[in-house]
Amino acid sequence: MPASNTPNRVSADAASSASPAATAAPRRRPPSSVPIPPATASAPLATGGVPVVALAGTCMEAGKTAAACAVISRMRHRGLTVDAFKATGVSLRRDILAMEDSGARHSAIFTDFGIVTTTRTNGAALTRTMLTELAAGKPDAIVFELGDGLLGSYGVDAILSSSDICDALTGVVLVSAASTAAMAGPTP
Repeated sequence: MPASNTPNRVSADAASSASPAATAAPRRRPPSSVPIPPATASAPLATGGVPVVALAGTCMEAGKTAAACAVISRMRHRGLTVDAFKATGVSLRRDILAMEDSGARHSAIFTDFGIVTTTRTNGAALTRTMLTELAAGKPDAIVFELGDGLLGSYGVDAILSSSDICDALTGVVLVSAASTAAMAGPTP
């Protein structure tokens, strides 16, 4: 994998002072090392034409993160630079770490903004902000997971009801643990 497409996991100071043994297992970057502006309700959305794929699920534990990781891995295998984020749900950093392990160059999660859990009130603004910030890095594609299910209380419905976000989506993948649930999925 080319160095320019690997996740930024070690700060420059840590890399220069670390012993060879310490650099064998790369450390993940701390969230505080990524400058991210605050999300506001009027957050603008500017993807600059970067293709965006959203993964929504019929419920929690439907396999959204595994599906997002598979999409990211396949895109990376094809030589694309992919950035990823988790837009809604509860604070599970392991989801974006799995996305990085699958090849995402940069990743973000709502806890980077000090939000522990998302709601209908903040979900769309956070999504706009993360999409805009990641698109500014000019990846070949952005993949993001909508944590929780379509009917949950973490703001997925508010995001999928937001016309500017839906207009920015190149594709939506519906993940379902049951085939009958997938038949009644969203149409953004």
